[in-house]
Amino acid sequence: WFPTGGGKTEAYLGLTAFTLFWRRLREDDPNTGAGVAVLMRYTLRLLTVQQFERASRLIMACEHLRRAHPAELGSEPFSIGLWVGNNATPAKVLDARKDPQEARKAQQLARCPACNQKKLRWDAEKARNSPEYLVECTNTACPTHGWRLPIWTIDEDVYRARPSLVIGTLDKFAQIVRSPSTHAFFAGAGGPPELIIQDELHLIAGPLGTVAGVYECAIDLLCRRNGIGPKILGSTATIRRARDQVRQLFDRDVAQFPPPVLDANDSCFAVVDDAVPGRLY
Repeated sequence: WFPTGGGKTEAYLGLTAFTLFWRRLREDDPNTGAGVAVLMRYTLRLLTVQQFERASRLIMACEHLRRAHPAELGSEPFSIGLWVGNNATPAKVLDARKDPQEARKAQQLARCPACNQKKLRWDAEKARNSPEYLVECTNTACPTHGWRLPIWTIDEDVYRARPSLVIGTLDKFAQIVRSPSTHAFFAGAGGPPELIIQDELHLIAGPLGTVAGVYECAIDLLCRRNGIGPKILGSTATIRRARDQVRQLFDRDVAQFPPPVLDANDSCFAVVDDAVPGRLY
């Protein structure tokens, strides 16, 4: 639990980076740690796309470090995939290439995650007769100039690439019982995802919580490694009865951060200054 504006997103993006690096560094062959390592889930598609921009900047920073240290971090790129449903992104590359409306849906980023310039060229792979729908930055001053950015926004590509970080909406995970393609997220040399981040945990209540709890049983089983389940991080600014909710959703005990303290405005990790306009942490 952390108040709105207190840095929850930065905290779980930091944990994501730690997980991605640790998964490579602990192996004799760092490429063994490739594959989907983190699942990040939201309840609203609009929020998912907004957070996709922030997470893309993180992944580009991780990839920049990997390219500088291939011996320790391997040759497989760190990558990110957006998996939010066909009303928001296309299901197939061919759909995006044939239909301008589908192409606009695939082009989720307006600015380059590295240089912040509006100089992205989407579907750069088409000229190379590639089946992939990739993006490049045409800014010659960008640190990524000349790269094929490891960013995937079409379902078909996400299944094929098995990105390090998959960002999706909660309802999309219902596909695990309908589409065999989703099995790619949980299989491979790197093993299944090890960290699940659920943003806005308090919104998974009522009928949505009931349905989500059913799928969590399957996801928890698919992500187990040697009998050990994935770490689950629930992020929220407003929640009641968290212990009961988490038990019903994930069958886990709650470890709250920061822990409850005497003064709600001073958790040791964040102090609220009410003397300034608005709130400052």
